[in-house]
Amino acid sequence: MKKPTCLVVEDEKPAQRILENYIRRTGMFELLGIFDNVVDAIAFLEHNTPDLLILDIRMPGISGIEFARSYQAKSNIMFTTAFTDYAVEGFDMGVVDYLLKPFSFERFLTAVQRFFDKRRQQQTNQANLYLEQPQQTANLVVKTTKGLEKISINEIEYLQSYGNYLKIVCGSKVFVCRSTLPAMLSRLQEHSFLRVHRSFAVALQKIDSIASGKITVGRIHLPVGAAYHETLVRMWGKTAYPNEV
Repeated sequence: MKKPTCLVVEDEKPAQRILENYIRRTGMFELLGIFDNVVDAIAFLEHNTPDLLILDIRMPGISGIEFARSYQAKSNIMFTTAFTDYAVEGFDMGVVDYLLKPFSFERFLTAVQRFFDKRRQQQTNQANLYLEQPQQTANLVVKTTKGLEKISINEIEYLQSYGNYLKIVCGSKVFVCRSTLPAMLSRLQEHSFLRVHRSFAVALQKIDSIASGKITVGRIHLPVGAAYHETLVRMWGKTAYPNEV
């Protein structure tokens, strides 16, 4: 399973080394980088969104608090500081934790656990919101190898990616269009489609069964990536047995 990513913004070298050591000792994150100022971090964050941003509060130029107020991406934030002045403000901003320097590895692990608890809750909320989207009768118009085609979304069973091309399977009917899997899922976000593998997404209502490492849609078996299995089981269960969940 892919590890969540994290980024450190800390201007003091000793604190950088401690955080890098702690992060690597947990074995739970992919460390994207360490920056000693907010300006360079902002440039990096224009093209990257880490799952966790570990942010010192008092730094030259833009403070961590000022940056966190303006940061609009979806990273969870963990503050580190040698000062208690900002604790209340930090928690009011909904940060994962507020680490007061110097902190032990055990205290850092507690903050990490809070991150994973919050992340699981965010994923659950997102899954619930996804299932609550209105299931409308609608059509999808795509440019296929045969020209423009109108496809009934209710008939789509699954999507399969081939690089920059996508196969849309509707039972015995198959359409091929130039698109990526993320782009098509974005168009179908109001309908219950879920990515189950790096190359496959499926309509939850079309799933007949889930077994170890695969799902069955009609007579077709599709692979399930390990990173997607837990979310798939949870969301499919709510779709198939809504009164029992």
